[in-house]
Amino acid sequence: MRVGAHVSMSSSKVSSDEETPPHNNVANAVFRQVAFGGNCGQIFTTSPQVWRDPDISDEEAELFREETAGELAGPWVIHSSYLVNLCTPKDGLRQKSLDSMQTEVDMAEKLGIEYVNVHLGAHTGAGEQQGLDNAVSVLDELDIPDGVTVLIESDAGSGTKMGGDFAHLGYVLEESEQDLDVCLDTAHAFAAGYDLSTADGVDETFEEL
Repeated sequence: MRVGAHVSMSSSKVSSDEETPPHNNVANAVFRQVAFGGNCGQIFTTSPQVWRDPDISDEEAELFREETAGELAGPWVIHSSYLVNLCTPKDGLRQKSLDSMQTEVDMAEKLGIEYVNVHLGAHTGAGEQQGLDNAVSVLDELDIPDGVTVLIESDAGSGTKMGGDFAHLGYVLEESEQDLDVCLDTAHAFAAGYDLSTADGVDETFEEL
């Protein structure tokens, strides 16, 4: 079984660290995952709250790959920026989202990471169907490297956010020309109304998914 957490690659000691991380780069994520007892995990490659490309050198990426292999600490997932909005009707935000996602899938290849996780975003008034079609359009423009898979994460679906209904995920996977997959966020799914409070509810939810 693979169990892990979203971990920081920061070189600063945080409250959950028993020891100061040994590196000054992304390899600290492996250190933290192993310290937690995890054997897989998720990271941000840069701050998720600003439009900024990752600053990870070839040498740092190589160290991350070596540490991952040495500790049997994969697979890893990159979570995309919170600013990415695949469903947006706004041209400027669409382009920024596309550029950010391209950077993330390229970085995933560099780090030897198999998955990049992204929320669909919000249609912000364009309507659900248009929002979903916008998302498909952005995803289909990506040049995804071999060995990297983009995961569409379920969402709570508040306001005009998409992804709270599993049908949204299914539509994007079916209509896109890319080989995509799904990441089920159980907290978001529960908030969206899917019953995960009982064993039967979990079974029914997974059958629907």
